[in-house]
Amino acid sequence: MEESGRLPGVQSVAVAHQISVANVAEGNTIFEIIGRPQHGSSNESSSRRVSGGYFSTMYARLSRGRYFSETDDASKPRVMIVNQSFARKYFSGEDPMANRYGMTPRNQR
Repeated sequence: MEESGRLPGVQSVAVAHQISVANVAEGNTIFEIIGRPQHGSSNESSSRRVSGGYFSTMYARLSRGRYFSETDDASKPRVMIVNQSFARKYFSGEDPMANRYGMTPRNQR
């Protein structure tokens, strides 16, 4: 990826494991909102693994929080960015940043 960023005319480079508009089950994650009762059901949302520069490369505007960074790795707590649709669906009237989540990739259920 670093070599691609050095090519003439390239302003920003990022990697995603799946294109952002793809809506396939392989990119879904089962998650729970820590502290909320599950009542035998689970929440499922699409998810994508992306590199630190992904959102700035895509010119995505961040409303709150922070973008991922290259220092976010497996040795540190997992972080996530949620979109407004996710926030409305699971946190209507609440602050999604005030919650903790547990995630399980669909293929690891």
